[in-house]
Amino acid sequence: MSKLDELMKELCPDGVEYKKLEDCCVILDNKRKPVTKSQRQEGSYPYYGANGIQDYVSDYIFDGTYVLVGEDGSVVTPNGNPVVNWATGKIWVNNHAHIIEEGKNVNLRFLYHFIQTVNVSHLIHGNIPKLTGGDFRNINVPVPPIEIQREIVRILDNFTELTAELTAELTARRQQYEYYRDYLLDFEDTSDSIADEVANIEHFSMVKTYHLEDLCEVYDGTHQTPEYKTTGVKFVSVENIKSIYDTTKYISETDFEKYKIKPQVNDLLMTRIGDIGTPALVTSNEPLAYYVSLALLRPNTNIILPKYLFHFISSKYFRRELRKRTIHTAVPIKINKNEIGKCLIVVPSIETQEKIVAILDRFDKLANDISEGLPAEIEARRKQYEYYRDMLLSFDEERRSQFVNVERERERERERERARRSRAVKWLKLGDIIISLKTGLNPRQNFKLNEPQATLPYITGKDIYNNTINITGRTDLITESALTLINKRANLSKGLLLFASTGTGTVGRMAIVDDYNNDWGISETLYALSVNNEIALTQFVMYYLYSENAKKQFEPKISKGSVPHLKVADLLNVVIPIPPIEEQERIVSILDRFDKLCNDISEGIPAEIEARQKQYEYYRDQLLSFKEK
Repeated sequence: MSKLDELMKELCPDGVEYKKLEDCCVILDNKRKPVTKSQRQEGSYPYYGANGIQDYVSDYIFDGTYVLVGEDGSVVTPNGNPVVNWATGKIWVNNHAHIIEEGKNVNLRFLYHFIQTVNVSHLIHGNIPKLTGGDFRNINVPVPPIEIQREIVRILDNFTELTAELTAELTARRQQYEYYRDYLLDFEDTSDSIADEVANIEHFSMVKTYHLEDLCEVYDGTHQTPEYKTTGVKFVSVENIKSIYDTTKYISETDFEKYKIKPQVNDLLMTRIGDIGTPALVTSNEPLAYYVSLALLRPNTNIILPKYLFHFISSKYFRRELRKRTIHTAVPIKINKNEIGKCLIVVPSIETQEKIVAILDRFDKLANDISEGLPAEIEARRKQYEYYRDMLLSFDEERRSQFVNVERERERERERERARRSRAVKWLKLGDIIISLKTGLNPRQNFKLNEPQATLPYITGKDIYNNTINITGRTDLITESALTLINKRANLSKGLLLFASTGTGTVGRMAIVDDYNNDWGISETLYALSVNNEIALTQFVMYYLYSENAKKQFEPKISKGSVPHLKVADLLNVVIPIPPIEEQERIVSILDRFDKLCNDISEGIPAEIEARQKQYEYYRDQLLSFKEK
């Protein structure tokens, strides 16, 4: 029997009392206040309307924790439920959202979840359809004992918190793409030397500026209101520009034959009315009809790559060009077809375009993979949340017992999985899972650094960061004869794990030698470990040594002298949990993705690194936390 089931049987065996909403909370509609767009002063306080945050303003009228419920009939969901937002802190609310705060005996978070289940479609009425204050106040609310409310809130918040985390991750990935797209397409300011930051991107000064009409033929779609069919030729407009082949609107083949210009592979469609400047690349010769709200761009591929044009149209630089020519007084706003061709676009060589596209396509692929992964999971979590929310808040005995059975089985399955993982994990000392540990040589005793004939990098702890070896202009150099001396001792080879043993701020830095095309040596401050890959993956060992559980074992043993140092024996005595190789591979694949997001210049945003690093460390420690027998 679940805790909720026990509470229901104990506290309300005869059912649940219902009250009017106005008896369950404090309704503050008389204090809300609209401000027109032109009169708002930009600031940091959220400005809420029927759908949620509409703007940020310089003042607030509420300070606390509130539930906001959309008043406009237009924002009711397809299921007839109102739009409900949870708001905290200093906020401004206009007259299109009801606002409530906690009263007596009813948990505000409980109301937040419950109101989302209420079908208000029959309450929406008036010349301008609204959920009026009187109807809103009279909504019936179940009021179980507060202990039951809290337990229901706990269960439902578990779903919403995970959905929020996934949504934040998806948003961050999209921001990542936009950041690097604009970064790579900034040809005006090369003071940061983009070529130095992004590998293989050169000659940014060799660019030309064109009017778009010199690069593309520009057309627009049909000006006639289409006669929609249930089958036929797919019809594209602003509403499905982000997925042009996914539409429920069709026109007849006869009407499509009237089109003079039909989309073909490598054309681009771009919104020009209402929404301005959202592009889509035509990737198939499947017939597509398009409305006047879209422009069709047919690029001269001898000068500009379609994919480069797609990315550039999405950039802030092209959006700036569009804004100059947009008719903002029109309703809806629009840009005329002829004005589109006057927009300026910066075009480097085809070779440079290809390199830029390759980088941005990696982001695009990441975004698309996420779009198939995270949003799908977000949607599944949302549906799961709605299912349990409606079940729990119906206070139907039969439905609740179904929930109890499902939850009980899920907990059993989780327990079985925990037991399986615990049985499969072996605990071994690092010394038992490596084949060898070597160190480099001290140059003061064996050779000189940076001699005139020295050309080979000499790696120390300062050259290791972000889990990689970073050879820079600050890296010391050695001769081939010096490298020969080092290799007699360390026998450097691909696949070694380098561990920094000495140095202020560098002890514990690690990197795996994954490329040995260039010869280089290591100092005596680095341990070179060869892991027995029949027992453990080198990447798994590295990630575990970075974890808090490992650091608790070796960090207290680092000497506290002027030059911190960790002895070999103290490192080799670190105890590491060793799950099956398949489980190690799964953990490594997850952590590799986080590591790449945090540290790879081609896939990470420097501004996000700190937040991502914390997220990465959290998941690393969670994944590598095993219960010892």
